[in-house]
Amino acid sequence: MFYWTYDRTIYIEHIAVNPLLRGRSIGSRLLSGFLEQHPGSDIILEIDPPVDDISRRRLAFYERLGFKNSGRVFRHPSYRRGGTGHDLLVLSYPEVPTDEQYACFMEYVSEKVLKYID
Repeated sequence: MFYWTYDRTIYIEHIAVNPLLRGRSIGSRLLSGFLEQHPGSDIILEIDPPVDDISRRRLAFYERLGFKNSGRVFRHPSYRRGGTGHDLLVLSYPEVPTDEQYACFMEYVSEKVLKYID
């Protein structure tokens, strides 16, 4: 898991479980433990929009853990120059961010996270 923290918000940029180890509740335990270790934090992550079986299962996974679908889609640019961006659905925990919180998130991502583009 790789994440960024700012104010009382945590942006989870990446979570991965080795494909050979999937289906053993490792991801659920990892994320549940993370949520327990950060009480009072607003947590944001992004997933591919639910357009196929895998992406719908991914959304259901996060919803089972208490994440909310914000209904917002973020056009994430490529981390490589000349690459194409892709749409990501924003999920949050424990509640959907307000417009002000979402604006702060977008500002943080734009100023801090995306400065690492190749």
